[in-house]
Amino acid sequence: MDVTRAQSRAPRRFDPLVLAALLSASACASPRHEALDLFGSGAEADLSAFTTNGQPANWTRLEDGVVEVLPSAGNLVTKDTFGDARIALEFWCPSMPRELGVDRGNSGVYVQGRYEVQVLDSFEMLIALNSCGAIYQISAPSVNASLPPETWQSYVIEFRAARFDDGGAVVENPRMSVWLNGVQIQDDVELPAPTPGGLGSDVVARGPLMLQAHSHLVRYRNLSVTPLDSKPDTRVGFSFGAGFLIN
Repeated sequence: MDVTRAQSRAPRRFDPLVLAALLSASACASPRHEALDLFGSGAEADLSAFTTNGQPANWTRLEDGVVEVLPSAGNLVTKDTFGDARIALEFWCPSMPRELGVDRGNSGVYVQGRYEVQVLDSFEMLIALNSCGAIYQISAPSVNASLPPETWQSYVIEFRAARFDDGGAVVENPRMSVWLNGVQIQDDVELPAPTPGGLGSDVVARGPLMLQAHSHLVRYRNLSVTPLDSKPDTRVGFSFGAGFLIN
């Protein structure tokens, strides 16, 4: 069967490098807002911050700090846990033109190991609850900002963890904003429950970051997590000038 392709005009984009710089600048007031480079800074990625199935991480390490999914190894999970956090990364989906839907370069970024931001080749495809940039089965991206497969793409994810009362009951659900390739596609979305395929169905104050090993050779690089203050006002709020737009 034919896959219907989106015919709408491509959205205007913010330069991802400018976006990342602005987001980082918003966190500079406190020494606790220090980005953690989870793949290290060497020519070969350092996976010592991760495990796979409770064992030392063994995804494939390529040149220039690139990590490729090793499907047989399992998901890549950080040893550290995070509450409020900003996550920045780049990903690369293989070209699988004979496949449809979620069989095209599938992986995912699981915040706290529980809330998946879908990684997928969704270039020129119709928007759905499982397309690239979706908070899986919770919120479809507002626009399709995907680039072609075998192109490096960028995510910036702003996450505010759940809040609990003194008895441990959830009083505020977690929330998430997402930028794909410099385009905001999720805006302060409330997360009523963890998404499928994660590390647990419980709501937690802190959890690890997980990269999903589906069955496709998706690649990642330049992964960083910036822990944020656990305060209600830690979400980013600013406007972009027109000079930061690119076509």
